Amino acid sequence: MENIPLFSRFMILILIWIMAIALLLVSAIKEQLGNSEWRDNSVCLNHPLLQRVTIFLFRSGVILALKLFFITITIWGVVQTLLKAYDLTTVWGYLSDFRWYYVASKMVLNGLNPYQPQTFVNYFVQVVTPRNAMPFVYPPNIIPLIFPLGYFLSYHASTIWVFANLLAIIFLIWGGAYLIDSPSKNWKVIGAITCFLVYGTSYSLSVGNVALIVSALVMWSIIQAKKSRNVLAGVLLGISTIKPPLAVLFVLYFLVKRRFKLVIFCVITALILTVIGLLMTGNSLPEFIQLYKQGYELFFQHFYNAPDKSSGRIDAVVIGYRLFKNSLILSKLTSALIVIIAIGYISFYIYRRNKSINLVKEIDLSEVSLIACLSLLYTYSQPANSSILVLAGVFLINELLTEVKNNNFTVQRICFWSAGFFCLLIHTIIGYNLLTPAWKTSTSPISITSIFKQTIAASPSYAIVGLSFCILAIAHLSLNKTKGQLLLEREIE
Repeated sequence: MENIPLFSRFMILILIWIMAIALLLVSAIKEQLGNSEWRDNSVCLNHPLLQRVTIFLFRSGVILALKLFFITITIWGVVQTLLKAYDLTTVWGYLSDFRWYYVASKMVLNGLNPYQPQTFVNYFVQVVTPRNAMPFVYPPNIIPLIFPLGYFLSYHASTIWVFANLLAIIFLIWGGAYLIDSPSKNWKVIGAITCFLVYGTSYSLSVGNVALIVSALVMWSIIQAKKSRNVLAGVLLGISTIKPPLAVLFVLYFLVKRRFKLVIFCVITALILTVIGLLMTGNSLPEFIQLYKQGYELFFQHFYNAPDKSSGRIDAVVIGYRLFKNSLILSKLTSALIVIIAIGYISFYIYRRNKSINLVKEIDLSEVSLIACLSLLYTYSQPANSSILVLAGVFLINELLTEVKNNNFTVQRICFWSAGFFCLLIHTIIGYNLLTPAWKTSTSPISITSIFKQTIAASPSYAIVGLSFCILAIAHLSLNKTKGQLLLEREIE
């Protein structure tokens, strides 16, 4: 893959994007062809340009080629994931963040404090590979969950961790397919494939991290909340706070939605785990805060995590540092402005939607998909965290189904939907495999000769911003139409 020129890799990604849109469009139209009223009034079948595209796509050879292509990609992804999982259980020392969980569990088992930065680093280099030795910066509520790993040998512990993550992938796929708004089994399959491809990079970053497990917990807390099972949803969300950047915004979201029972059980669950974690590590709260602050500062001084040095972060915070390397003030202002604008617009949409249609407690997929994007935008995020974008993938699929069913095609909606789907494609197994080699160039100064490489290298961060904007645009268009329909119904009454 690294032997393929960067421009060619990017062109391959665009070709896959076009073929994916074609397959999704054909599948959506096929689902409605049995409806005579839809056939008579269909924009797709009556608009001259769309009619030509539809006729071409419905040729048996084209449909067969599209299906075979995506079956091949899916099988490739499954095989690659299983092979990577097998490799990680045999070469466990390179299992990404799992090394930190295992070392922390061993230290707690031996009566040592994993939140002592220097003690942790010294123990780390003795137990696992010393590469990228950094302090342990996870909150204490993760300790009760990872503590059992310390009882196993490294090989067995890494195997357990890999299988736990594979189980999380299954729950992500199941949850994503469940949220697809269609009774058709074909769309459930398409949704499952989409969720699988978006679970994150197939490298050790995802299977070795806890992000997959947290994303699955968040997704199922949303599913349970939609069923008004607030207690179970709260417990699941409370457990997911072991990785706060991915979970904390969803806690605030449910608070805004007035799901107070859910939030209360979430807080209780998180507090119970935190208290147990503090007791197991032998820390008082003031002592933990002091030690955690020291470890946190050392963690972000490391080249892999610092926003001005890291080539592997996907959040919006690093955008300013990559654009303006020679100006610290300008880089900080740019990054802060992007994050503030994103938070402001998403908050405004949620406020406007709740006020306009008076459905305060309803859990809407457009809202949770925006919160998922914002969870990656506002603070430190790794590629493994992109598994939370399964929510955005489900939203885009449901929007396409709605657009086709309601003949709601407009140039605006098509453009925003297509652009959003491309941004999502960057955060799939396919996108990461094609573009990850380019990340190595992201720390080089921008020049005319390197501008293309620099842009591609930063594309994961740009893609999160672009995906957020596209979902916002689609959601606003849908909200305006829904609001207009409600006003019309009130006038008729």
